[in-house]
Amino acid sequence: MKKTAYSLETALIDFSGYFELPLTNRALGHKSSLFGLMTADDIHRRYAAEPLSNLGEGCVIININKNYKRAQSSEDIYYVTKASCVISENRTKSLKYVLAEFRGFIVEVFEVDHWYRAEGSKNRWCFEGTEAPHNIRNKYINRSIVKKQGAANPITYTL
Repeated sequence: MKKTAYSLETALIDFSGYFELPLTNRALGHKSSLFGLMTADDIHRRYAAEPLSNLGEGCVIININKNYKRAQSSEDIYYVTKASCVISENRTKSLKYVLAEFRGFIVEVFEVDHWYRAEGSKNRWCFEGTEAPHNIRNKYINRSIVKKQGAANPITYTL
């Protein structure tokens, strides 16, 4: 009974947060990442994601764990992914696709139109782009990735 109550509480807190209903809770529900609000893509990733074993040339994976909220649109994911990242200027010239990664899963793929230096920074870059074409998205979207143990860099160029 207690387990059911925690699951229900978690779902209701996530539901209220998604629809911006006022709550006095400052914390998410019990095991929110396991039982909270999920889209069909979230469920697919959790239970049926195929591993991504090869990262194509011209691709970079950017981790968005700190800024991603479940049930976001592609446009919302784009805005948190395109923000500044530490990348060398030389590397930006060869990067055509950006894969947004959340907790070990590719949640969106963008085609880069151009890179530009973040305001007031020497080594931080942002990009302008659009959602990648379907044939590219389908290669990467909802795939799982395994990071090397102890890897803290939010940028990945190879798997």
